[in-house]
Amino acid sequence: MVLEDYMVNTCEIKRKLGVDEDTLTLEWGPVETVKCFYYGDVKYKREKEGMAFVDGKHYLLVDTVNVGDIINGQTVQIVNNIPEFDGRTVLYDVITWV
Repeated sequence: MVLEDYMVNTCEIKRKLGVDEDTLTLEWGPVETVKCFYYGDVKYKREKEGMAFVDGKHYLLVDTVNVGDIINGQTVQIVNNIPEFDGRTVLYDVITWV
């Protein structure tokens, strides 16, 4: 199935490379522009100090994305793999929230 035809938006991704040993700060790769599809929703988040509703955003991509990467200025919190019927991963559902 050709999912790239449905990717009508573009997203900017900065991939987390690791931690700089000298300064102990995160290192990021160059900004990549990829095709994606995104939509917003409201998430119910539970933390130690209480519960809250947060404004979340789902990004659907065919490129690999990891937790901790930055997409459109927001840190990736959750990555769900959506497989094809034969088991190949063809779509990534990336969730961010503020």
